Amino acid sequence: MKKQSGFAVVELVLLIVVLAVIGFTAVTYYNHSQIASDSSSPTAATATVPTAPQVTSTADLTTAENTVDQMDMDASSTDGSHLDTELANF
Repeated sequence: MKKQSGFAVVELVLLIVVLAVIGFTAVTYYNHSQIASDSSSPTAATATVPTAPQVTSTADLTTAENTVDQMDMDASSTDGSHLDTELANF
């Protein structure tokens, strides 16, 4: 009789299935814990950002520009210049 060494195909498939189940369980648990931690603590930036008004007239553009200027944290932002262009073309 021949002596068998190594894994048989059935044993290899069984090993892959077990590792896949363990991996799937770990990824599911990790994603669930990330979603729970994200929803339980909102960031300060999302809590303080005002909603810009809907623009239907020139006065609304001025109001929207003032709103954007108040919350502009980055000096290189193009939001203000974009509103200036829209105001000139209105």
